[in-house]
Amino acid sequence: MLIIPDITIISTWLKNLNAIFHLSTERNTIELIYLQKVNGIANADISLIDDIMTISIYSPVKQIALPALFTEISQINSATFLAKVYLELRDNENARIVFSYSISISEGITFNQFSLCLSRFEEEALQVITELDSCDLLLNSLETSAHLTFNNLNTYH
Repeated sequence: MLIIPDITIISTWLKNLNAIFHLSTERNTIELIYLQKVNGIANADISLIDDIMTISIYSPVKQIALPALFTEISQINSATFLAKVYLELRDNENARIVFSYSISISEGITFNQFSLCLSRFEEEALQVITELDSCDLLLNSLETSAHLTFNNLNTYH
């Protein structure tokens, strides 16, 4: 059955998937805690704005990695079906690579559609994040070296 979900319904669906999350009703978002435990991911959330549901994953990148990522971003986008990828640059903050997927929910969505979209989006984003992390382009808490190698960033060519 098609349902036009609100933040409460989405949180119920996440509970059914045994996902660990935090509901922020004032921001109309759900923070996906279980994804923040993945190496290379700083934040992940689902937000509802009007009739659009957006799933986003944020990964901080090393400043020195920006030139390589600028040249690779269109290749990454062409290699992903659901996820759209862009770089977010802000003053006084680390640059981030953002993986985003938006879907109109005005006509409704089923639990199975939600589950499939979420899992496929996560799979695509995690594949790219793993590749970027293996190339030492991402900032993470376990980082011990500032040495970067761009030699292995050829998955999307």
